[in-house]
Amino acid sequence: MKCKHCGGKVSFFADYCPSCGKKTIEDTKKACVYCGKQIDKNSRFCPKCGKELIPSTVDVNINAYKD
Repeated sequence: MKCKHCGGKVSFFADYCPSCGKKTIEDTKKACVYCGKQIDKNSRFCPKCGKELIPSTVDVNINAYKD
């Protein structure tokens, strides 16, 4: 794929462009919690592994569980 900032070649799995260093993942994407496939944030099931995804409206604060 191409970087939306500089047009440089970027791997689909890259979080940052190797040419300009800017973030490549848009807010419309998320990763499957089971297999890591980058998917649309409104997807209910992963197109790679087929598992149902955790709703994006659920926020987990891991610091809330520390003693």
